[in-house]
Parts: sequence; structure tokens; C-alpha cells
Amino acid sequence: MAPTPTNAIIERRRKAVESLDRLFDSKSGSRRLDAAELTQYENQSFDVGWFTSTKFSDGIVRPLHVLLGDDFPYNAPRIAIPSGSQELDCPHLEPQGLLCLHPPDSAVDIEHPTVVVESLLLDSIRLIEDSIGCRNQSDYRDEFLSHWDIAVVSELGRLPPFTSILEPRGPSRPISAWGSNVRIFGEDDDSVSRWLANRGVDAREHRFMSGLMIWLCEPLVPAEYPKNGRELLSLIRSRASIAAERVTRDWNPMPAKLFVLIGAPSRFGTCFAGLVVEAPTDARSLLKGFRPGRVPSMTLLDRYLHTSKSLAKAKVNRADPSWVHGRDQDSHQKGLHQKRVAIIGCGSVGGQLARLLAQAGVGHLLLIDHGHLDWPNLARHCLGAQSVGRAKAADLAQAIKTSFPHIGSVSGRVEKIGSSSGELMQELETYDLLVSTAGNWAAESFLNDWQQAADSAPPILYGWVEEHALAAHAVRIDSRGPCFRCGVNGNGEPHLRAIEWPETNDRSQEPRCGASYSPYGPCELAFAHALVSQTVIGSLVQRVSGPVHRIWVADPDRIIDAGGQLADKAVRLFEEGELKGGIFEPQWLPDSTCPVCMVGGSMSL
Repeated sequence: MAPTPTNAIIERRRKAVESLDRLFDSKSGSRRLDAAELTQYENQSFDVGWFTSTKFSDGIVRPLHVLLGDDFPYNAPRIAIPSGSQELDCPHLEPQGLLCLHPPDSAVDIEHPTVVVESLLLDSIRLIEDSIGCRNQSDYRDEFLSHWDIAVVSELGRLPPFTSILEPRGPSRPISAWGSNVRIFGEDDDSVSRWLANRGVDAREHRFMSGLMIWLCEPLVPAEYPKNGRELLSLIRSRASIAAERVTRDWNPMPAKLFVLIGAPSRFGTCFAGLVVEAPTDARSLLKGFRPGRVPSMTLLDRYLHTSKSLAKAKVNRADPSWVHGRDQDSHQKGLHQKRVAIIGCGSVGGQLARLLAQAGVGHLLLIDHGHLDWPNLARHCLGAQSVGRAKAADLAQAIKTSFPHIGSVSGRVEKIGSSSGELMQELETYDLLVSTAGNWAAESFLNDWQQAADSAPPILYGWVEEHALAAHAVRIDSRGPCFRCGVNGNGEPHLRAIEWPETNDRSQEPRCGASYSPYGPCELAFAHALVSQTVIGSLVQRVSGPVHRIWVADPDRIIDAGGQLADKAVRLFEEGELKGGIFEPQWLPDSTCPVCMVGGSMSL
């Protein structure tokens, strides 16, 4: 009889532990750890471990513990320098002496546990040797957040984390702090209020306080972490990126607590550390020798920090756009945060597109749709039941603001696009890109006419799906060149369709007049969302320019199962090799007979 899955897992672990027993039996002086030795690693799930030791280049024999959790051999063992061993200035050293050698979710070879352990022991020895020779001190700066977090955890009564929406840059400057147990830090009161409002929080729930952001040229190493107000003052005076007097120019010198964020660029992005300085017991001593309002700000800060009662450290979680969208590694983020995109049609394609663009870092969105969400929409719309009966554009805008409070602006407009939209169309001229996912020929033919006639209309990107969402299109049109009408007939039907359907293949119909629809679900739509959103981002970062037509087509077997077949033109595109990454990219060609742009002539309306 084959073993049950549970028994097979138990047997794998048993064999893995036995192989490690044999490994350490072969090493002189190595042995199993007893239960008392394992208890020093409180709050850990280690149930088996071994003692071994190595003589290092400084002549000291240091013990090492190899520790197994209950998920071994699927996850790697941990190596620790046990308590009571020779003190070592060592980066990657966590509380209880645990060494951080690899990310926690690193893959390990479950078939060869002894190889895994021997490799980890070699990595541990190399780390310790590098620490002895001071060859890895830069790791303290490169991985500042890990070491600062350890310092925070080691403090009694440690503070809850701070949240920063500050721009991750210098120079040192006054900043705004808000909140009680949860502290939010921003450039000023207004930016913090907007962030809170997007999350549905009234800024009046707590008062604003002034703080300081001290910008350094590089992160601190543990020996440089300030322990009191005097050391913090020395840091400000000696290493801040601008004169300390400018840092404190607009600082309110009389808060009960002084909130300080220390920021610095590292090899892997900007990092912040939080500090809270308790006010001096006798606040009057700050003003001694000066008339009220006449004490120089730097003198006030000097006195404040020299006589402060205590200094506490806090972890800082970044929530600014550069960190949320790419962890400081996406060079396009600063530009995307300034871009303005209007989406016309917030249904099954446009609704998720708006959310994807917000997630991608686009900073300003205008959502236009006159419709309301209904129960049959839920299966393929990003809004849920709480929005049924409500305007899609308005509810979607609010949902995006709540989910991404750092967004520059997002608003919903419950309005139809058409001849009566004069004021709206004038506003749309100020946007970088318009995206139409309305699937409505009346609206899109109007948009095309307007773009061709307007003096300064932005590019328009049209996105739609064919029946059953088994093909999707994204077409980008500029105000000059072939227009949208060049590629569709007078009823808005594209000249190039990816899928052909038999004439008997009617659209599905609800049991009421005029309620036809194309049946498809969210999984099919995912490809359309990817196609359109990638083309939008490409346009905004200038990877896409001029007229562009992209088509995604489903697996031919799925098309046949639905009763259709690849169109002859699509087959030829396959044969001609115009397939790019699973996406067709045929040309959107000018039409000399187009009644709108009249290539070679003048527009006729």
C-alpha cells in the first residue's frame, strides 16, 4: 500500500534528520542540542538542533548552532551564534544570535538536506570571517532597515511603526506629523490631510505637530545610532545635508514630543528611521535669556535636545509613490505620477483598467461613465455588491482613492460623452491620454471627430473585446495621421477582426427588450486588461508613439469550442510572423477614402 501524504511527509523529515545526525557524528566535537539549549530560542519553532564549532582567523573557537524548524526539510535550517559566545560586530545578526544568511523564502533542495546544511555552515563561516576582517561593514548601510528594526525591537516599550508619505529625497527640512498611536509624516499638513481623506479619515481626529526630517548622505551604522538628544544634535550639526539653522527655520520649538525622521539614500533605495524625543521637564528653560518669540531656532533645538528626557527609536514604513510602485527601482515612476489619464467607460474593461493604472503609478485619473452597476455586472467588474445601484464612475474613483491614498487625484464624472459635453471636452484637452473603453460607437465616433477637429487634442487609445472576450484590441490614435475611422466602417465594425463567427451566432439576450450581451468572465478579460494597460503605460512613458494597433487572440482551441474560427487575415498575420509576445501588431493604415480625416484633403464633418 502506498503511504498516505501525511505519512510520506513525516518519513521525509525523519530521514532528513537521520542524515544530519550522521553528518554531525562525523564532525569532531559536534553533538545534538539538548532541550535546555533549545529553550534559549524562545518564540521560535526549533525542535531539533546540533552544536558544532570552528576556529576562526582571529584564533577564537566559536560555537555554532544548527537549528531545525517543524517545516524542515522544506525550509532551510537556521544557523545561530549561541548566547554567551564571543561578542562579534557582525551584520546580518538577528536577535537570539540567529544569522540572516538568505531570504526566508529561499528555495532549498529537499532531497539533499546534508548538502543544504553544509552550504549554510560555509556561508556562516564566511560571514563571520568577513566581520572579523571588517570586509562587510558596508552591509550595515546597504541593509539599514533590517539593522534599525533590530534596534527598535530591542528597546523596552517600543513604539508602533510610523508611516511616511514624504518625498524620498533631501534636503533636511521641517515636516508635518499627525496621529496618536499611528503616526503619519508628510511634507505639510495639506498633503497629509489629502492622504487621510482618500482613506476616509478625518484629519481633525488628531492634531498636527511639527517635526524634522534630517537627510544624510548615507545610512548610519549601528555604532552611529543616536542614543540621546545630545548625540542627535551632534548628528544634525555634523552630517545634515544643509545648515542646521535652515532645518529648524519653520520648526515649532515647543511640542510635547519632537518627531524626527532620518533619511538617506542606500544602494537599494531610500531608507528612513524614526526618533521621538521627549520634551524637557522645564519648558521655560528653553526661553531663558530671550524675549518670547526671539530665541534663535537653532538655539532652541540645542537646548531642547540637550535637556530632553529620553529618545526612542521607531520603525518607518514608506507609503510614498516611489516605494509603493517599484521600491525606488522604477525610473518611470516620477513621470507616471505626473501623468493625467481620462478613461471613458468604466465597465468590465475600463473599470479594472483604472485600477491597474493606479497600481502602476499613474498619478491623476478622470473616470467618465453615466451607468450604474447592476447584479449581472459583478462577475466581471472590479466593484462588488456594495456598489450595486450606484454610479460606477463615482464608486470606482472612491475605491481607488481608498486603496491608493498617495494618488495625486482621481475623480468620477457621471456623464455621457457627446455633442452636449462642451465643457468636459475642453477639460479633456489638458490630459496626456484619453482611453475609450466605452464599447459604444456613438461615443467613439464623436471622440474621433472631436480629436481630428480640435487644435490640441491628446492621443486617444481605444480598447475593446470581441465576442466571448476571445480577442482584444488596443488602438492608439494621434490627432494627426490615420484616424480611428480609417480602420472601421460606418457602423464602427473593425476592418480587421481576429475571429469569424457563423451568421447564426447571435449575441446572448436577457429576457427583456434591447438587453443583449456577450457572455464572458473575468479570466478571459484578464488578457484584455493586460493588453490595454500595457499599451497605455507604453504611451505614457513614450515606448509607444504614433498609430498603434495591438490584438491579443485566445488559444485557437478555445475559439473553436465557442463556435468560431480565426479570421483569414489573422491567419495570415500568424504566417507572416507579425506576432509579438503572443500579441499581433498589425499596422493601422490611413484610408484615402476615410470620410473623417480625408488623408490628403481636409476633414469633412
